[in-house]
Amino acid sequence: MLLRQKSNHKFQFSTFNFQFSIFNFQFSIFNFQNMNKTYHIMMRQLGIKLEGARKAQAKSGRNDECYYAFCPWCHHLRQKNEHKKQRELFLNLTTGAYHCMHCDKKGRMDSDQYIEKKEEYLASRGCNAKQGGYSSRGANANRGTHPLSRTSYKLPQINRSAPGQQYSDGINAQFSPDVLSYLTQQRAIPLEVLHQMRVGESLMKSAKCKEKYEHCIVFNYYEQGTLINQKFRSLEKNFLMTQGAELIPYNIDAILGTEDVIITEGEFDTLALVAAQLPHAISMPSGAQGGTQWMDRFYDLHFEPKERIYLATDMDAPGMKAAEELATRLGPERCYRVIFSPDCKDANDELIRHGAEALRQRIKEAQPLPLKDIKLLPDIEEELDTYYELGPQEGEHTGWLNLDQAGISFGLGQLALITGRTNDGKSEWLDELVLRLMLRTGWHTAYWSPENTQLDHCQKIIEKLCNRRLKHQGQTGVQPEMYQMCKQWMAENMAWIDLRSSEQKLKTLLEKAQSLVRKMGIKLLVADPFNFIEKENGAYMSENAWDSHVVGTLRDFAMEHQLLIFLVAHPRKVEMQLDGRKRRITMEDISGTADFGNKADYCFCVDRDDERGVVTVSIDKVRRKMYGSKGKQAYFWYKRNCGRYVPCELDATTHKPIWSNDPKYEYNIQNSHSNEMWLRQPDLFGPIEPIEL
Repeated sequence: MLLRQKSNHKFQFSTFNFQFSIFNFQFSIFNFQNMNKTYHIMMRQLGIKLEGARKAQAKSGRNDECYYAFCPWCHHLRQKNEHKKQRELFLNLTTGAYHCMHCDKKGRMDSDQYIEKKEEYLASRGCNAKQGGYSSRGANANRGTHPLSRTSYKLPQINRSAPGQQYSDGINAQFSPDVLSYLTQQRAIPLEVLHQMRVGESLMKSAKCKEKYEHCIVFNYYEQGTLINQKFRSLEKNFLMTQGAELIPYNIDAILGTEDVIITEGEFDTLALVAAQLPHAISMPSGAQGGTQWMDRFYDLHFEPKERIYLATDMDAPGMKAAEELATRLGPERCYRVIFSPDCKDANDELIRHGAEALRQRIKEAQPLPLKDIKLLPDIEEELDTYYELGPQEGEHTGWLNLDQAGISFGLGQLALITGRTNDGKSEWLDELVLRLMLRTGWHTAYWSPENTQLDHCQKIIEKLCNRRLKHQGQTGVQPEMYQMCKQWMAENMAWIDLRSSEQKLKTLLEKAQSLVRKMGIKLLVADPFNFIEKENGAYMSENAWDSHVVGTLRDFAMEHQLLIFLVAHPRKVEMQLDGRKRRITMEDISGTADFGNKADYCFCVDRDDERGVVTVSIDKVRRKMYGSKGKQAYFWYKRNCGRYVPCELDATTHKPIWSNDPKYEYNIQNSHSNEMWLRQPDLFGPIEPIEL
């Protein structure tokens, strides 16, 4: 962006036309009639030689007049092997923008043609063109009276011939009544702060009607006293920045040499902090979603020496994310998160609602960011006190008497592994385990089960809930009222992650699960089975390493989101024992890496013996003592008509269920809940009276 300088254009332009006519014969690409003052300004201010320039097409797709020319900043520095003959300076003579593709020099000039066009427009509106001359770029040395206001405004004058020189006379701005009221009354920014920060006023085209202009606030971005960029903000929250200008933080000069810095999202937040006598504040040039690339050039000099960095971004989701990105870039060990009052979202809100003293207090009370992967005693002090006063707290029980008496309970933030031979009923047993936890705790569940359709799964769940076949067969099937009750309960408490075969990726699975955590607050996640999780593209690692990565990632996900994840994994082929019987499956038999057992918090091995009519569940691992201990076994009788698992004991001689010769004994077991529809039981899984056969 270049400032217009007064000169006798007519004399110089005629001289240039004469010189250019020499080249016109050799370079027919140029049209003499198209030569205008824009070309002349470029020639004089930028030192661009139009000799050899060629026509270019506008990147925006408009019919702008564009050319490629030799860059005056880097062309003479390039060697032959660096494409010295290439014309890499892109010139848009319609907008006044320029950008070198080689040295990345870019900017915009303030061309006379724009001023002339604006003067013509203002004259047509009955305004004094000399008083109301306006440039949308906002970089002219002098501004007269606004045609739509009664006040005057002058931008600070900058000497371009002396880079880095401070502005000469300071700001001299008298705002229009509406803008002044908005800044000082609605935004609570004192007038002296506006002058100190060189805030101005201008006009810009209306976003709704291009033929109208609206008042806008001008935020001037300086670096070492040099005007680098400008942002225009109308009272209707329409924004415009100088096209092609470098994105730099607002008020960047204020933090040079300071021990700390306050980073905000917007200019008004920075102005609010300055008003609160906290001048070492800057704002991100593109808000919360603009990334941190703008920091590259300033890091070593402006940010590296800082001892404390206060993150004063907005108290919404984008603001929190921006704070995380800044902390990652700047180092969380020296970052402090500013927490505003509950009724405020940012620094300016704090100033408006509670005043400057409250805003200073918020900065003073900023909390250091927790260090990732590092825990201090205060982080776990509350849990430690609870453990000291109440002892270890058990998790949630299932209502299976034998499993409960073995001390097995379940807590969140855990990964439970289920394994067993094919067709031994590990998924069926897991379905009831999850169902019992849901009924007793109210936890919602998400299933990822590519081996089962949602229809089949719903059928199994309804049959377990109702203790009978789903198909309506008189009084033996699920009655209509029971059926409707089950559907309503499942709709409120269950969800299925249905991924196509091409999307069975770990990342995709966890993304869907995370969305369900936010949408319906799931606490249980079932992944059945493990071997359907496909290897990610680009994951160049062995099968064992990949398996270990998946198990570790699932456990981390469970801890981060406080879920209880059940993972079904198949074992490798197990040889028969010498007596011809199948030996029981252990967690060491799981196909793949040993980290299945190492990284899981629970491990249950399901073994069904059809000959003896018993299902044995071996508890091979429980990581935390409060949730039980390993080395125990629980025995069940499987009810084929409804899929329920009924706790039982084994005969010491035959190793068969003690009631196997008389099925009615099933109903005489203590805690026999298998005779009722579970959704009807007020005291779930409590003792009930036996039912006559």
